[in-house]
Amino acid sequence: MLRLTLVLTVLGNVALAAHFLREANFILLLVCLACTAVLWTRRNWAVLLNQLLLVGGALVWLGTAGQVLDKRMAEGRPYVRMLAILGAVAMLALTTAALWAVPRVRRAWLTRA
Repeated sequence: MLRLTLVLTVLGNVALAAHFLREANFILLLVCLACTAVLWTRRNWAVLLNQLLLVGGALVWLGTAGQVLDKRMAEGRPYVRMLAILGAVAMLALTTAALWAVPRVRRAWLTRA
């Protein structure tokens, strides 16, 4: 379960970084990548920082879904698939943040040498 949590964390952070790259927000892009890198220090604060980034990322995905929904509805374009995709990405980010709260996962990551 630790490997799954790590893979999902890296994917979530990189996806969020790509989102900020698309918006040309290079500062937040670097924050996402730095949070991923700092995780490897195996410190409790680094895990917490990544959990916060994942929860914040879920909020960003939901906000983006709302913006795109408004635009697509105004244009009369389909939006259900977009809502499903962005909703799934947001749920995956929240689930990954919750996985870090599982004592077995956190303990396994923090105690590895």
